[in-house]
Amino acid sequence: MKVGDYLVEVLLPKSVIDELDKAVCYILTSAKSYVDEPRSYVPMRLLESASIILDILSIYDNKYLWLNEEINRIKLLPLESEAEYLREIDIILTRLIESY
Repeated sequence: MKVGDYLVEVLLPKSVIDELDKAVCYILTSAKSYVDEPRSYVPMRLLESASIILDILSIYDNKYLWLNEEINRIKLLPLESEAEYLREIDIILTRLIESY
């Protein structure tokens, strides 16, 4: 695949490309599956997708470690308490925005 004038393989190691391919497959599978699943599964799948991508980013920059830890901490909250999940995701988003 080309990105601008470069092949992706030149810009990224094969292991990263493989992990990103897996992330895309997970996201697409989730998009297909969500219509048959309980409503609370959708945010959990989105959080898992974010975690997969953050795992990759964390290899290159440890500033993503805290975010991935927070995402992993709240992954199951949509099943337990929607209100708590929304509160926690707002806290994480605020912290993320403030970090820029």
